[in-house]
Amino acid sequence: PFTDVPELCSQSYVFTDGDRNLASTSALRMATDFWPNRSKLQGNFVSLTKSVSLGSTMKGPIAFTDAADAPSSGAPGDSNAILVEMVKQSYPHSVLGSVVDPKAVEIANENEIGNQVKISVGGLLDSRHSPLELDWEIISHSNSPFILERWAFKQDPGPSAVLKSGSITLVVMTNPVIQVDRSVYFANGLDPRDFHSTIVKSPHCEPEFFDDWVEENFNVDAPGSTSANLPTLGHVNCQRPMYPLDLDADFNPVVEFFSR
Repeated sequence: PFTDVPELCSQSYVFTDGDRNLASTSALRMATDFWPNRSKLQGNFVSLTKSVSLGSTMKGPIAFTDAADAPSSGAPGDSNAILVEMVKQSYPHSVLGSVVDPKAVEIANENEIGNQVKISVGGLLDSRHSPLELDWEIISHSNSPFILERWAFKQDPGPSAVLKSGSITLVVMTNPVIQVDRSVYFANGLDPRDFHSTIVKSPHCEPEFFDDWVEENFNVDAPGSTSANLPTLGHVNCQRPMYPLDLDADFNPVVEFFSR
């Protein structure tokens, strides 16, 4: 749904051994069953302001899901939206997060561990975000690929650094990596269980990675290129009307046949 192209739509597929009538009837039945349930497939979100406000009053641990900036969905990973709101509200707890920002990494790697440096982080790639400038302590440098916790997928964040400003600890990377687990943090000597709050840039993680042990996992309605709050994305190329961009869209299924 994040892809703004003329071909954007929902599709039902049926494969038969040359029986066009069976294929057509079955495909239409699936589509017709799907349409009345469309509202059930929409995301349930907590606003950026409310999620941070609620988290500040909770014992924790807390997960803040930022699916709108999930690299696994195609986002650049440079959002700092939740961090900005936390700074704005003087969030009182320890926070662990990640941002893709090659310029910030370059500055961090030019400084020795322990140095205090003013660095702008985030908002480098996606114009929805603006850089967050804070005084950061350089905690560590790294430049090593890692393997995901459960799946044997190699991830290469490139030159990276761990920065700390007040209660915020941030892994800053050169390249986006899949964040469907905690491996980006483990690879940098960090464990989400040691923090009150962790920002999770994935629409879904296996329960044991966060949900099984956090007090709350907020599905944050943050801005970003892979937000499931689809009307906020600004589609201009797809066919209209289309649900949920247009709530009054009609259901007019069209059957297409492909054969060989």
